[in-house]
Amino acid sequence: MGLLGCLAVLQAHRGQGIATRLVRYATEYLARTGAKFAFVGYTYSGMERLYGKCGYKISSYYLMGKKTLQ
Repeated sequence: MGLLGCLAVLQAHRGQGIATRLVRYATEYLARTGAKFAFVGYTYSGMERLYGKCGYKISSYYLMGKKTLQ
């Protein structure tokens, strides 16, 4: 099995399909190297669209929170 790490695209370059191409390339790399499953973890909403375009489906949903301490 394989895991995709976090990725980011600079704001100035968003909307050009760069993130989609990165996810697809990483997924294809995992397949070429023998992985039978690919996983991705993220903690903010909106990413379902990007990974969904690449065939990923939500298997669990979690959120993280933060609090400023004095």
